Amino acid sequence: MIRQKNGYSLVLIVLMSTFILALLAGAMRVVAQSYIYSQEEYYYKLAQEAGEAGTAYANACLDSNGAEQSWGSVPGGIGPLRPETNCKGAVNFSCDKYVFDDGNKFRTTFEVGDLEASTRSVGFVGCYCSNFIYWSR
Repeated sequence: MIRQKNGYSLVLIVLMSTFILALLAGAMRVVAQSYIYSQEEYYYKLAQEAGEAGTAYANACLDSNGAEQSWGSVPGGIGPLRPETNCKGAVNFSCDKYVFDDGNKFRTTFEVGDLEASTRSVGFVGCYCSNFIYWSR
């Protein structure tokens, strides 16, 4: 007499399918985290570039004015130093307002306020980018 083992294949297929589903769910989570991390790194890099642009602009203004601050609350200064302003802080309409602009989704800019203690060193440069704020000295 031959015995048939009905249902053995069905149990095996259900177990294998569950294992493969768990494996794919774990792989999807790793891929999603990698994507999020790469996006954050990209935004941080753009913010860092804008901060460095502000530092370079402030240094150029200091060099052109004999190492003295010419923007902000000093005599003759009109406002903070931004990408669209000249070295006195006055808006120059022919300049871009943003360091990086990819439309309406993402923009970076910088603002250099008054220098701290010494006029021979650049103060803090703030870069405001979407959800990220980068500060450079």
